[in-house]
Amino acid sequence: MNYYEIAIISSPLQPLTYSCANSLDIGGCVSVVLQNRTKEGVVVAKVEKPAFETLAITNVHESFFSHKQLELAKFISYYYVCSLGDALALMQPYSDTSADEFVTKTPPQPSHSQRNKPKHSTFYKTIQLLSSLEIRGVEKLRYI
Repeated sequence: MNYYEIAIISSPLQPLTYSCANSLDIGGCVSVVLQNRTKEGVVVAKVEKPAFETLAITNVHESFFSHKQLELAKFISYYYVCSLGDALALMQPYSDTSADEFVTKTPPQPSHSQRNKPKHSTFYKTIQLLSSLEIRGVEKLRYI
């Protein structure tokens, strides 16, 4: 039997321990029972057998969160003093193995009135960067 810490999506609770007969990957999406309701969760760590009884993971989904998404969610939960489940609720899990793909599109041409504005401000650079990328997940975001 394997034991995992599961962060419940959109829940203020800290990760809870559940069991599963199969081996699961960190970042995998699962369904668990919490207070007689089925909730979606994310595997955040594999742990040793606890001293208490655990409930079983009811369903393992194909979707997953990448390592970078998990790291960003941990940072968000620490910095903004929220649960890991609340931070993960801000992100979209991947549903296939193309986690590192992202799509670029041509940036929009500025209108005539925007051409005379200064292009060196941090705000303008941020807007230009975000408008030129269609990001799948959060892998390509950088601190500006």
